[in-house]
Amino acid sequence: MASKRTAHLFPELALKERLLISAERDIALHSLPGSRIQRVVKDAGSANISAIRYHYGDMARLQDAVFFYRYKAINRYADIISQRWSAEVGEHMRLQHYVFAIFAPRCLIIYHTLPAAYYCACAEQLEILKPDRINSQDRYPWFAPLRNAFAGLYSLLSKQLGGDAALERLQLVAPLTAGMLTQRERKLREAFERDELNRADAAAELSRFASGVAESLSASLLREHYEPVDTDFSSVFSDLIAISPEWFLEQT
Repeated sequence: MASKRTAHLFPELALKERLLISAERDIALHSLPGSRIQRVVKDAGSANISAIRYHYGDMARLQDAVFFYRYKAINRYADIISQRWSAEVGEHMRLQHYVFAIFAPRCLIIYHTLPAAYYCACAEQLEILKPDRINSQDRYPWFAPLRNAFAGLYSLLSKQLGGDAALERLQLVAPLTAGMLTQRERKLREAFERDELNRADAAAELSRFASGVAESLSASLLREHYEPVDTDFSSVFSDLIAISPEWFLEQT
C-alpha cells in the first residue's frame, strides 16, 4: 500500500522539515540516483520547486541534511544506553552490550517514525549503517556515542579474534544487519498502514527484535568464543521508548 503524503501525515511540521522527511522517503523508495526533486517537493505539500533552494540551497545539500537528520537522536539514545551499561556492568562490557547500543537506537527511530518509517531503507541506500560512515564524522562531536560503541565492539572482537578476523566478520555482517533493519521497518510500516498494528504491538516487536539481535549478532561475530549474558535488554528498550527523540535539523 502506498504511503500517505508527508504533508498529510505531518501537517503540523514546517515545510523545511517536511522536505527532509519527504526526501528520506524518496531516497528509500527510489535510491539516491533515482530521487527526484519534483516528487520530494510535491510529497512535502509544496507546489514550488524553489522551496528546496530556499531552505537548503540545492538537492545535494538536502540529501546531506537527510543523512544527518536522525543522527542526533540515534546518538542520544546510544549515549543513554552506554551510561546505563556503565552503571550496571561497569568494565565488564560484553559484545552484546555494544551491539545493543548500536542497534537499539535505530529500532527506536523506527518506532517513533511510524507510520512514515523510511529511515532504515534510506540509510541502507546511503550506506549509513556501515561503520566507516560513522568513523568519518569526527568533526561532529555529537557522533561520539555511536562511534565509541563501534570502537568498543571492534576492540573487544579484536582481542578475541585478532584485528584482521574481527574486521572481516564485521564487513560480512554489515549488509545483513542493514537488510534486517530495513525488512523489519517495512513490515511494521505496512502493518501500521493497514491498521493491523498499534503502537504497543510495534514496541513489543521492536523490543524482541533488538534483544534478539544483540544475542544472535554477537553469536555470529564471536562464534566459538560466544557466551550469553543475563542482561534484560527488553527492559532497557522499554525504558528508552518513553524518551522522545530529539531531531536534528542543522548540518553542523
